Amino acid sequence: MKKAILIPASMDFTEPRYGSVLHHAFHLGKHGSVFWHVNTGKETVSEFRHPEITTAYFYITSVQKVLYICDVDFIGSTEELDDPKRLIQYVPEWRKEDWKSSMKEPWGYWVLIKDIRELFKPRDYDEFKLFETNQPLDAAPRPYSIIVDPEFESV
Repeated sequence: MKKAILIPASMDFTEPRYGSVLHHAFHLGKHGSVFWHVNTGKETVSEFRHPEITTAYFYITSVQKVLYICDVDFIGSTEELDDPKRLIQYVPEWRKEDWKSSMKEPWGYWVLIKDIRELFKPRDYDEFKLFETNQPLDAAPRPYSIIVDPEFESV
């Protein structure tokens, strides 16, 4: 079984672009990759425990469906990055202050995405299984879920 990560995308922020997959896709198109921030709600003091993950899915909270699949190059805190100064080009403009503050006090995880595709068919969160239990999710992910990669087809 291959692991993946399921991330909620919500535009219920003061800055709606934070949770916009399309705005991130636009940045990716211009720069070749884009960082997405997963806010865990606390300071990040350890490495991301699943460095082997290369696939992410986005659960869009406004429609309550999983609509996108992404190829992932890295998931972790800013402390885990080899060359954060070089990588800032992949941080969207509206996230640069968060990036800079997470250099001083790491919080949450940064996901470096190298491709975003729409799923062939929208999916419900309960079509995904938690990796640890192999049981369907019983709620939408907050702040993320480590899942069995169902390898759904994309457009």
